[in-house]
Amino acid sequence: MRTEASAAGDGPDRGPAAAAGWGRGVAAGLLAAVTALALINLAALPGLAALLPLVVVLPVLICIVGPVVEEACKYGAFRLTARPALRGWRAYWALGLTFGALEALLKLAPLLLGAPDGGPTLSLPGGGAFHARIAGALTSLLLHGALGGLVAVAATDRGGRGGLALLLAIVIHMGFNTLTTLAVVALDRVAGEPGAALAVWLALLLAIGVALLSFAMPRRRHGAPAAAPPSPPVPPLWRRRGETEARTGPPAVGR
Repeated sequence: MRTEASAAGDGPDRGPAAAAGWGRGVAAGLLAAVTALALINLAALPGLAALLPLVVVLPVLICIVGPVVEEACKYGAFRLTARPALRGWRAYWALGLTFGALEALLKLAPLLLGAPDGGPTLSLPGGGAFHARIAGALTSLLLHGALGGLVAVAATDRGGRGGLALLLAIVIHMGFNTLTTLAVVALDRVAGEPGAALAVWLALLLAIGVALLSFAMPRRRHGAPAAAPPSPPVPPLWRRRGETEARTGPPAVGR
């Protein structure tokens, strides 16, 4: 029989429930990463290249289409693999970290530094320098982990409204990519390749700020409310009259 403490997540079933939540989050992150990679490379990138001038394909993909596809894939994978209950949203932390870890591995893979068959690619700023790749990988890990935490906290504090939390993640992701892209372009024009490499480190600092924001957001504990103490029974009318006479004496008789 479950107690109030175990229903709130503080009982003996807290460990298995937490482990199951992280396991579902990792599975959702793997599914989301594979789906997003396929959609971006097989659908979004060729479609944008056919509709828009090549000079704006990558900015639109990085700042608008990419964040929408990635966050939608995360949310869809979460709904498929994890239970979207109040306590189930903890799996979104693991989902974001898993997605970020896979994206970091892709940025570190040397095969991505060149465009296969002459096609467009998302090459790293700074000419593929070692330090820029490391900073870019850490940025992906921190950003996606932080977005997972923000969605988990926002959805839980709003009673499990995943749509609002998903919109929050998309807006933050789009804003982050837009700011970092503008920083890379501006610093590259001013200082060339060293400036673009500096923009990668600035993006890492911004990702750290987003991660700290996910920890700073207020959290609300969910569980069974504590049982209110029972109200004292109300004595019958005849008993209340007897107690009143015992304290004040019999009622005065008219003279």
